Amino acid sequence: MSAIIPGASFQVAPGKDVGGTTQNMPVCRAADQFGCVITYATFPAAEPPHAGSNFGRPGAGTESVCTNPAALAGGSGVLSSALPAGDWVTTTPDTTTPGTMITTPFVDLPGLISSECAVADGYNYPAISMNPDPADPRADNIAEIPVDNWGWRNVDLNLAMRSLLASVESQTAAYRAAH
Repeated sequence: MSAIIPGASFQVAPGKDVGGTTQNMPVCRAADQFGCVITYATFPAAEPPHAGSNFGRPGAGTESVCTNPAALAGGSGVLSSALPAGDWVTTTPDTTTPGTMITTPFVDLPGLISSECAVADGYNYPAISMNPDPADPRADNIAEIPVDNWGWRNVDLNLAMRSLLASVESQTAAYRAAH
């Protein structure tokens, strides 16, 4: 239904949804669009890519694509995740203070993680923000993940897993209706 390429710098012609890495397969811009590409490389909103970052960097005569898995048409949205539980998912908003560890293999943290495509120094990327609710006993943060030149590449897929699955379901329904 689509090519899903998280953690990559997929290139297009400036201001276009094709060109660069692909000449014919456009970037997905709607939940019911199929035969398109969903691609992104996440960075925390507070730590955007910097010169030398490996992902989101523009190419010669191109720009990197940022498709927001939470809002393919653009803008911000809340991600539906499938995060591996463990030491880095806690019930405390301050990741330096140990919280109650979650013991299931995967966890979705409804309403916690937001994403919005942003541009910093020519880099296009989904800026990831946390929306903690101290009154809610569920997790309020994901622990600090190293950024360096890689962004949050090690959790790109997990951050959006259930959002991506919802897109594939919508794309499949649209494809079946068209054929």
